[in-house]
Parts: sequence; C-alpha cells; structure tokens
Amino acid sequence: MKHIAGISKYVFAGAGFLAFLAPSWLASAADLLPQPPPQAPIGIDWSGPSIGFSISNLWGTGTLDAPGVAKLDGLSLNGPAVGLTLGYDYEFAPGLVVGGAADLNLSDTRFSMAIPGESLTVRDYANWALRGRLGTEVGPGTLA
Repeated sequence: MKHIAGISKYVFAGAGFLAFLAPSWLASAADLLPQPPPQAPIGIDWSGPSIGFSISNLWGTGTLDAPGVAKLDGLSLNGPAVGLTLGYDYEFAPGLVVGGAADLNLSDTRFSMAIPGESLTVRDYANWALRGRLGTEVGPGTLA
C-alpha cells in the first residue's frame, strides 16, 4: 500500500502542477480561436451639395514696361468684391469624386491706366464662371 500511497503523492503533485499551468494554457488557446475580420473604417461620402461665400478687396499699383513698344505708368486696381459659389459633387467610386460649381462675383472694382494726356478706367461690376472638378481622397478627410 505504501507504494500505491507513494504513487498517489506523485499523481496529486502532477495534478496540482497541471492545475497551476491550466490558466496560461487556456489563455494561449483562446488566441488560436478564429477572430472576426476587422471592420472597415467608415469613410467620408463626398457626394452632395456645397456652398461657399467670399468677400475681398483688391488694390495695387504698378507699371507696365514693354521695351520698344510702350511704357505705362500709373496702373492701379482697387475695389471691393463679394462672391457666392454653389456646387455639387458625386463620389462615383471609393475616393474618386467628380463635380461642378458655379461662381458669381459682384464687385465695384476699378482698373485705371494713365497714358500721357489721357486716362482710362475700366470697371468690373459682375463676373461668373462654371467649373468642373475632379478629385481623389489623399488622406482621412482630405480631398485633392
């Protein structure tokens, strides 16, 4: 019986050692389980309308010198301007955007030119433009 009792000491010791290692073995086994695929990041949908507003003032003076042709002193540009932009963009593929915009600018800008013996002034009251746009996403939230 002593021999059996001696074996049982080893059996109990081995069982205790396995019980001690079991939590780390189970933890590493959990790492082997299949993991769900990572979620794709939620991107920005660039489709939709846009609106913009601008206000500015133009000013400057200068000289136009075309050697052998003409030299104009007293060039000047000044006046306020406001603008409105309306646009629409459509994302036709992930990160690829096409769109258009209409610009309207109202101003009271004057371009003046002093010619010896004469003076010329040109005024700009309004101008507009239609533009197309094509862009691609170059970073999170950045379209170029």
